[in-house]
Amino acid sequence: MKSVRKALIKGALSAALAGVFAVAGSSAFALGEPIFQVQEGVVPGSAPNLITVNNWNFNYTATISQTHTSSGEGNFLNNDPFTESGFFRAGSFFNAAVAPPQQLNGFGAGGYGFYGLFTLGGTATFIFPSARGDPFIQATFTTGTLRLFVDPLQDTTLAAPVNGSTAVVPGNTADDLLVGTALTGAGGEAHLFGALAGGDFEVIWANSFVRTAFGTTFFPSPNPFYVSLDLNGNTTSVVPPGNPLFSFTSTADGAGRTIFANVIPEPTSLLLLGTGLLAIGFRSRRNKRAA
Repeated sequence: MKSVRKALIKGALSAALAGVFAVAGSSAFALGEPIFQVQEGVVPGSAPNLITVNNWNFNYTATISQTHTSSGEGNFLNNDPFTESGFFRAGSFFNAAVAPPQQLNGFGAGGYGFYGLFTLGGTATFIFPSARGDPFIQATFTTGTLRLFVDPLQDTTLAAPVNGSTAVVPGNTADDLLVGTALTGAGGEAHLFGALAGGDFEVIWANSFVRTAFGTTFFPSPNPFYVSLDLNGNTTSVVPPGNPLFSFTSTADGAGRTIFANVIPEPTSLLLLGTGLLAIGFRSRRNKRAA
């Protein structure tokens, strides 16, 4: 009987740890994503339409310029600096997984676009060996800027810059309206896996998002509005692939989603891990008393 109980406890512990690390690997705001409202009627040409949502999805393109200093073991990347500059275009606003009726990217006079311009900087390290089995590049963001715009005529042109330290210069912007900015506090991580041609990312602008006068009408609620943003998703291509031995400049493409928050929470993984172990420990002690 004791061996069966031990096996059950061990299985429960493994399941709990798997759940903890699965949650820890997801968005920092995954537990309870705050809702906000979008009033599309303030966009010139769009009809009044107030929607309640908690995220939007996007596709992005960026240029990454990675510097290699040959300081790491085996001359691999080791906390070497990089810069990144790019843009994203929003697809739809969502409330959880449901997209309410909206005019974003709609056809005709009522349609409008919504896009962001960003710059990022940080350091990158080649990780080997790794718990994944295959080596990978891990980038840590330490600086960055973000600007959000509405494009009433859906005519703005966007292209990746020639290098990661050059800002994107959009075209046909005379009608565009600045919604808000996040100019400090960028953090988070990105990874290039496998052949270093794809991976994942999470960029967090902590406590720095500020709406413009127009932004307070486009994002009217809550008020005060959220001050932090989390952009997370997958990088589907890096051309040419990243190189752990040499400096490189590559174009990256991918997709993800954006959520707001008021504060950046403490890392949830440690809290969940402690809670899980505490619960399992309590169950174990109770079983011992029952035995």
